[in-house]
Amino acid sequence: MEDPAQFIEPLKRDFKNVKVAFIKDLGLPWEKEVKEAVDRQRKVFESLGCIVEENEPEMTDANECFVNFRHWQYEAQYGDLLAANSDKMNDYTKWHIAEGRKLTGTYLSRLEIKRSALYRRMQQFLEQYEFLIMPVSQVLPFDVNTPYPTQIEGVPMLTYLDWMRSAYYISVVGNPALSIPCAFSRTGLPIGIQIVGRQNADRSVL
Repeated sequence: MEDPAQFIEPLKRDFKNVKVAFIKDLGLPWEKEVKEAVDRQRKVFESLGCIVEENEPEMTDANECFVNFRHWQYEAQYGDLLAANSDKMNDYTKWHIAEGRKLTGTYLSRLEIKRSALYRRMQQFLEQYEFLIMPVSQVLPFDVNTPYPTQIEGVPMLTYLDWMRSAYYISVVGNPALSIPCAFSRTGLPIGIQIVGRQNADRSVL
């Protein structure tokens, strides 16, 4: 664990020869304008002296781990409240509870083994690179009255979570990440870049 006192010190850092990985696609669909805008930021990191390469960790099982542990968490947190409060819960919460009730202890123990292996792969990847760079979201901002994007570049989004994989793939491994604005779309919508660091290296990310 890092010493909290360091966070009161100036954020000075020489980034010469620091190795940075820009993802290829993580096997996910991306809105073209989002991915292109983030890829253009390579020159910013290079101008700081970073060595920038296209590379990415193997994220097999990330989606299964995040979604099913989310089902489990919702059922544990809200399951006992469902019967008396069904009218106060949205359909997403009810879906998570229903799916959480299908999970078994045996399945969850195997899922934790997968999550642990995923965690180790990420940490090993970040022994080669100090930072992993990727878009925050797979899509541009959308209308507040749209529940969630139903497709990305022709790829269907089957649940309300699917378009957020770029964010929760990092959440499930627990690495520090900072999301900052990096560009605007042709119509003036903001596009964010995500800087992911090594385990517990929060100040390094800052």
